[in-house]
Amino acid sequence: VPSYCIGDGWDDCVNASDEDGSTYTCDPYALTAPNNDDTALLMITELTDPQNSSDAGRYVEIYNSGSEDIDLSAGYALQRWTNDATDPQSAVSLTGTIAAGGFYVVCNDADEFLATYGMDASQDIGTGGPADSNGDDNIALLCAF
Repeated sequence: VPSYCIGDGWDDCVNASDEDGSTYTCDPYALTAPNNDDTALLMITELTDPQNSSDAGRYVEIYNSGSEDIDLSAGYALQRWTNDATDPQSAVSLTGTIAAGGFYVVCNDADEFLATYGMDASQDIGTGGPADSNGDDNIALLCAF
């Protein structure tokens, strides 16, 4: 069973370890990719709920401040704690690659995102999940070790 590194920007992070016993501690506002000489740094930079409406292009934006591209399909996911819930929703796997110095936008509805912002999102994960927050939820960026 893989461990997860959680960086949700609100709560303390969880120490995680990989198969060789190495332990990692997350910064609560950023996520450092393991075994990569700390050159790849991911962070949630924006949660957007335009017009307080799930029909207007809600999204989560992730930024890679590192010097290497990151394959998000290698175990990265987003997870949401709705309102004051103590138990999170199921994690939603991310796909694609986020370029070094680039942004990756995860939306709740690709058509609404395009209509609202005039550009395509990187990934549509549907309604009811981490990209469908109205701003008062905890969102975590998870990485598998």
